[in-house]
Amino acid sequence: GRGTFLFTGDTGPTRAIWEAANRRTDLKAVFIEASFPERLRPVAGASGHLTPGLVAAELAKLSGTNRQVPVYLYHMKPWHMDDLARDLAAAADHRIRPLVPGEEIEL
Repeated sequence: GRGTFLFTGDTGPTRAIWEAANRRTDLKAVFIEASFPERLRPVAGASGHLTPGLVAAELAKLSGTNRQVPVYLYHMKPWHMDDLARDLAAAADHRIRPLVPGEEIEL
């Protein structure tokens, strides 16, 4: 009763989840996967995963105040972390940050 969290993963680009999120006025955070770097976008697409650029495109589907909520990335492939970090820096979206193992988040 105090807020809504959007948790999505392994869907690839979609519309339905963002339409459902936009019907909420109490969205507090988005948790979304970014498994592969941009250079592997075809692999991400074929496997139903996202890249940082695809995450940005998905987040653009949010409307109103929902565009301001924090966004936490997870499911990043460890062997691609350097490329993912570069791709995230290039996206320059202050809302997006990767989750860290063992981290506690208070919202």
